[in-house]
Amino acid sequence: MAIVSSQEWRERLSDGSLLWRGLDPQLWRPRSAPPLAILLYAQPFSGSTAVADCLAQLPGLAGIGPSYEMQWRFASLSDDGRWLPGRRYGHSRGIRSVLEGSARRAGLSGVVEKSPPNCLRLAAVRQWFAGFERRELVLTRHPLAQWSSACQRHWRDGRCYPSWMASWEPCLARVPPELAEVLQRHAVTFELKLLGLWLLRAELLRQQMGQQMGQQAMTHWRYEDFTKQPQLFITPLARELGLCPDASTGVITVRVKGGSTTKITNRNQQQLDAMPSEIVRAGLRLLREELVVALLQQWGYHPDPGHALPPSTSSLMP
Repeated sequence: MAIVSSQEWRERLSDGSLLWRGLDPQLWRPRSAPPLAILLYAQPFSGSTAVADCLAQLPGLAGIGPSYEMQWRFASLSDDGRWLPGRRYGHSRGIRSVLEGSARRAGLSGVVEKSPPNCLRLAAVRQWFAGFERRELVLTRHPLAQWSSACQRHWRDGRCYPSWMASWEPCLARVPPELAEVLQRHAVTFELKLLGLWLLRAELLRQQMGQQMGQQAMTHWRYEDFTKQPQLFITPLARELGLCPDASTGVITVRVKGGSTTKITNRNQQQLDAMPSEIVRAGLRLLREELVVALLQQWGYHPDPGHALPPSTSSLMP
């Protein structure tokens, strides 16, 4: 069986509460091989935790903490100062030794990492994981659905994401002036500024990929495609990495609040239906701007989230 059952999900390792892993040890890579690092570049509320849950259920892989984000363990990597309970590490220069040592002691093949700030620091992330065999995945979700999910969390919890808002001006200064002008013109409310941040980060990620010549191709997964048939994405990757020789035909489940598990599903329409219609219409007006349409098309999206698009598991060459 390539994917562990939901009942066996993963156990907390004793090594400083750093790594989480699945329990099925059927196939380990040789201990002499470089450890694996599956790097998932994704923005907040893109479904990245669900995708990382699926990846971390492969034999021999672990998550960096229960959220799969090393930003909670290394002080210099967090963009808002929050921490999870447990061991804290100091500077990013120690990432390689800490992670590699933890994986080796636990008998694991590698780790899954998805800290959202990584979208803005590709070169640094590659340097931190220089001693690993890397596989780089870019996960995207339709911006309206992702934005709707973020807005609802803000309204429900009363949080205003100060670290996100603080990145507005620095990100704006790094994109073409024409695009910056469009985003500034529409950013008349907190909600529209939040949507503009998605577009800024998507453009900056695209720029960084173009600057990393000679690097291994990055694979693009769309949340909308992945949630339809996750096995079509997980199984080829696992075979390539030597983690599971047999295709998985079972149902892949992911964690939800409260510790229970559920089948992974596309929640885009549910998120959009919970948004006030006038706010959604304002968001659509931004997405229909000519420069924004061109950016969306590069990531395989149409401004209208209901517009059917061809499936994509494309490799993105830097």
